[in-house]
Amino acid sequence: MFVPYDFGQCIVCKERVPGDPEHVIPEVIGGRLTAKLLCDKCNHEFGSAIVSKLKTDASIRLAVENLRDVIPDFSERFLNRAEYVARAGDGSQIRLTRSSEGLRVLAGRGADDSIVLDTEEALGALATKLRRAGLDESGILELQDLFLKAGEDELVHLPTNDTFVKRLLPSPVPHLGTDSLDERFWALLALEFIALIIGRQVLRASLDSVRGTILGLEEEASVSIAYYSAGSRYDPFHVLRLVPGQDTLTVEIRLFRWLVTHVNFERIAYEGPRPVYLEDLVLARSYFALDADYAEENRWMRF
Repeated sequence: MFVPYDFGQCIVCKERVPGDPEHVIPEVIGGRLTAKLLCDKCNHEFGSAIVSKLKTDASIRLAVENLRDVIPDFSERFLNRAEYVARAGDGSQIRLTRSSEGLRVLAGRGADDSIVLDTEEALGALATKLRRAGLDESGILELQDLFLKAGEDELVHLPTNDTFVKRLLPSPVPHLGTDSLDERFWALLALEFIALIIGRQVLRASLDSVRGTILGLEEEASVSIAYYSAGSRYDPFHVLRLVPGQDTLTVEIRLFRWLVTHVNFERIAYEGPRPVYLEDLVLARSYFALDADYAEENRWMRF
């Protein structure tokens, strides 16, 4: 869904004209709402950097993992090359990565200085060792077949004094790193949504401190961010909602329903409608309600 509004200036730096359309909710998590909001310099220099953390943010990753059966195509794209970990019976930590073909074990060091390999890679490593030892191809094929037919934990001894063994792979779990989304991500998303509601008023000087924070030029701004959880399960939709208050304008951001962030713009008086925007990840559709009351009455415009 493209909003063809002409802001005339980048809503962050106010120095250059907007470039290519920008996704308000990032495309990597299913966002469909776009508009020309940022100049190419801002989009490439800091926009891409703060959005790139979405794939490794633990909260986002867990939400997608929980929705794999509900939105399989989206989840497969998002989780492509995502990492998982498992603990083998001998104490080895197994790292895996996901692709369209399923999970594959990544090479690494295991217990007792062993080498952990995917079965296909183990066959190649076995052949390499035997060729270096001077074994002919028929002998290599025979030992590869012996390894393939070996049962779990059955040792296969090579003439090179190496031992190969197949281990049962325990149930892997998502590898959740320490990355988390930069707070500038939420401030930028909220500013972009406000821009679509109030138009060129987003360029007024009262929001310059917010722009400075997003650009990394100011540590303190008239914006605060709070995090919540909403309910006990994830759902395949995102919501943006404008919530006016006394001298405060809040943008409520719900990702996968449960992950809720409130971005509070302080000292901003707003008396307009309370629009609600919803993105359905199952149907790949966008819905807009001019006011929160319309949304509660299920009076949506569909795009």
